[in-house]
Amino acid sequence: MRRVFQAQIYRCRSYCRVYLSYASGLRDRALKLFIVKDGLGLHGETPEMDEQFKGLKRGNYLFEITRPRNYQFHKKLFALLRMALDMQDQFQTMETFRDAVLISAGEFDLHQIRLPKIEEELDGKKIMVLKPKSISFAKMDQTAFDALYSRVIDALIANFCPGATPEEMDKAANEYLRFA
Repeated sequence: MRRVFQAQIYRCRSYCRVYLSYASGLRDRALKLFIVKDGLGLHGETPEMDEQFKGLKRGNYLFEITRPRNYQFHKKLFALLRMALDMQDQFQTMETFRDAVLISAGEFDLHQIRLPKIEEELDGKKIMVLKPKSISFAKMDQTAFDALYSRVIDALIANFCPGATPEEMDKAANEYLRFA
């Protein structure tokens, strides 16, 4: 039976906290542990988790380590979007503006939909639609979010703030966040 482990490391003062889970076979069974890495090595965060961790048999495991999202950086992206929204007049709501910027930044999926019966020539025809991907904490780690932030700045400069530099946009977002 092959087990795939996933781990997330959370930086704490003098140790790392690792979130460990696995799925085995076709069943979606998961073991969730917080593993601490300190000067003594790896062990469970609590005595119960330590027992579960020690109960793992010897073998090879694949760990996927991700950087958890930084909430302040998430707020910074939305400050950047609010600032850019205030500078343009094409979009009236943050939701439609955010969707347009995410699509411009290449953060989208293609979905095929069937048109409802509105007119005879359109009845039942299929079209492809761009739908922005989720940027929720569960869907994207910090490394992916850093890359998205950079692409969003590029998309804003290309479409809404011509002449600005990425450094100016980042600085403006920091200032906007400070006064928001």
